[in-house]
Amino acid sequence: MHFAFPPRKSSNPPPYAMRSVRSVPFLRKSKGQSIALLCIGVVAAIWLLSNLFGGSGSSKVRVPSGMPPVVVVTAFDPKEKDRWTQHIRRNREEYAKKHGYATFLPNATAYPLEGAPISWAKVPALRHAMTLFPYSTYFFYLDPHSLIANPSLSIEAHIMNPRRLESLMITSIPVVPPDSVIKTFGHLKGDRIDLVMTQDHEGLGR
Repeated sequence: MHFAFPPRKSSNPPPYAMRSVRSVPFLRKSKGQSIALLCIGVVAAIWLLSNLFGGSGSSKVRVPSGMPPVVVVTAFDPKEKDRWTQHIRRNREEYAKKHGYATFLPNATAYPLEGAPISWAKVPALRHAMTLFPYSTYFFYLDPHSLIANPSLSIEAHIMNPRRLESLMITSIPVVPPDSVIKTFGHLKGDRIDLVMTQDHEGLGR
C-alpha cells in the first residue's frame, strides 16, 4: 500500500510568524519588571503608612541648644500697685532662674481685648509667648495675684509628670453638674495631655 507523504516544510518561515525562541527572553524580562515594580510598590506603601500613623509620634524636632523647657507667663495690669507688680515679677524671675526656665511678663494692655475683661489678656499673652519660644515644651501661666510659695518644685516633676497628672485629673465627672450626660474622660492617660487647667477651692478654673 502506498501512503502519501506530507508536504515538505519550507525552511523560510513567513515574516509574520513569531518564533518561540525569541519569546522566552521577552517573557522573562516582563516578569522581572513586574516583580521589581511590585517590590517598589510594597516599600512605598510601608513608608507611606509609617509616616501617616507612626511618623508624627516617633519623629523628634531638633531643639536648638539653650532653649528653655518651660516659659512662665504672667500678664500684668498697669493699674496695679507698682510695688506689688515688682514683687510678683521678682517671684517669677527667681523661680525661673532656679530651674532654667524663661519668663514672659507683658502688660495686659498691650493686647486689643475689645472691651473684654483684662483677665482675658492671658490668651493672647500665651500665644505671644509661644511665638517667642517656639521650641519650649510647656507654657505655665500664673495670674498676677498668684505667688509661687515653694520654688523648689519644678513644672516637669510636680505638675506635668504623667503619673502625677493621672493622680490629679478629675475624671468621669459631669461637665454640667450635677447629672450631665457628658462627662470628663475616664480613660485619658497622663502622657496624652496638651492643656492643664487648675481649680480653686470653689471649683472655679483659674
